[in-house]
Amino acid sequence: MKDEQECRHRLSDCKRGTQHPRKLRKTRTANAEEAEKYSMVRDMEEIAYYYHFDSLRKDYKTGYYEHPKAVVKMLEEFGVTDPLTLAIAWGHDLIEEEKISDSVILRGVFQYGEKILEGLKKLTFQPDRAYTEELKAEQKEQYIRNLAKNSKPEILLVKIADRLCNTLDFIELSGVDEAFEYLKKGSILFENRFRLTEKFSIAVEKKLQEVENK
Repeated sequence: MKDEQECRHRLSDCKRGTQHPRKLRKTRTANAEEAEKYSMVRDMEEIAYYYHFDSLRKDYKTGYYEHPKAVVKMLEEFGVTDPLTLAIAWGHDLIEEEKISDSVILRGVFQYGEKILEGLKKLTFQPDRAYTEELKAEQKEQYIRNLAKNSKPEILLVKIADRLCNTLDFIELSGVDEAFEYLKKGSILFENRFRLTEKFSIAVEKKLQEVENK
């Protein structure tokens, strides 16, 4: 786990304007409540940036922050505007990869921390360390199946975007065969896209076809 005091210092720098992962899009809001909802997206982006700060993707050169950034971008391409969904997307790997404590989210996002944390935990895979690799694989399969069939639609949509972004990364890193084997293992996610609204289901199908044609 990263040193929480160090990350708080980084987050304070960001809020003072001395550091920032990127220039955030300004969003016009009709009232204070709506503004607060959109602020959780900004807050979660900042938290993701600073807790993934020293982490790398599997190519050992790309900063891990680029992954949640890609997932959020894909969701926006799907037409997602719901702040809670986008906030969860920014943090979807924080527990699994960075081992953050609940308090990071609860203190960092305040009013919406509990809802975001609930979503992050649904998306987190934590295998039993005592299991053999074979049992861990079975546990992972059950985790994917449960997400596909039982999670809220917005959680399923984040996981689908995550799977597609990972597949695109694997194409570059490991080649098409291994990437599509990975995609195939998550096929049940796409088979359950009917649980999404028609708009998102169509967007997912279109993006899946684009990835499969790589």
